[in-house]
Amino acid sequence: MAEITAREGSELWGLSNQKVVEQVIDGLAKEGFIDRRDVVTTDVQRTKYAYAIYDLNREKNLDIIYQYCKDQGIELCGRFAEFVYYNSDGVIRSAKDIANRITAV
Repeated sequence: MAEITAREGSELWGLSNQKVVEQVIDGLAKEGFIDRRDVVTTDVQRTKYAYAIYDLNREKNLDIIYQYCKDQGIELCGRFAEFVYYNSDGVIRSAKDIANRITAV
């Protein structure tokens, strides 16, 4: 998965989805991260408002969300689900913790 941040109206934002895909695959292949033949599928999602704006009720509202998910048996994993800005290592730690918790049951 590749995540790209671009400002609406920027040159990158103005590229077609296909061009974005091509540039990402080209760049990852050039740097040796992937072999382009291993790319199975692609998808582009554009989110105009990608970053949450915190307000004074954030913690209270997150507690409501966390409790609801817990009551439903839903595990939250990763920065978008946990509403925590994790770097890659934090997401991996979160995933390992959840995997260990689930398999321990």
